[in-house]
Amino acid sequence: QRFHSLYKNQLSNLESMGLMSVVNTSTTTSASATSTCNGSAVEIQMDLNDTSVRKALYDNLPKNVQHFITASRKNKNNNINDTNVKMDLPSDNDMNEDVILFARDLTVTLGKIVGPPARIQSAKGIISAGIFKSIQYASSKLTKGIFRNVKA
Repeated sequence: QRFHSLYKNQLSNLESMGLMSVVNTSTTTSASATSTCNGSAVEIQMDLNDTSVRKALYDNLPKNVQHFITASRKNKNNNINDTNVKMDLPSDNDMNEDVILFARDLTVTLGKIVGPPARIQSAKGIISAGIFKSIQYASSKLTKGIFRNVKA
């Protein structure tokens, strides 16, 4: 419910561009994202095998994210220019490897953007909550993360 209210406009834009569809369904497939909204299952379907879909999604990324990804790609291959980098999206021939590389570049880029403010916020939290409560909170979060996939 909250996801749908937060991202309703973005989902509508992607749907109107023909990049994805939102379908009410009761079954789940591995190639789509499913969530529940108002008690019914909603499935988001998108064909990432289609190069034009991937290009349109890339073009809709904020310019600073595109810039970081472009810089990352340039560092890996110094003989390509900005135009080629922008078009250097995963190809249908080698999608799995290219998608993994692109996802890694995007993850690194987002880390560079949100990392510094997150560290500053963490430092502020330690100062305001105190060192003992901060250690207690961090250890409970680490424990939760470690035991998340452990089944009894």
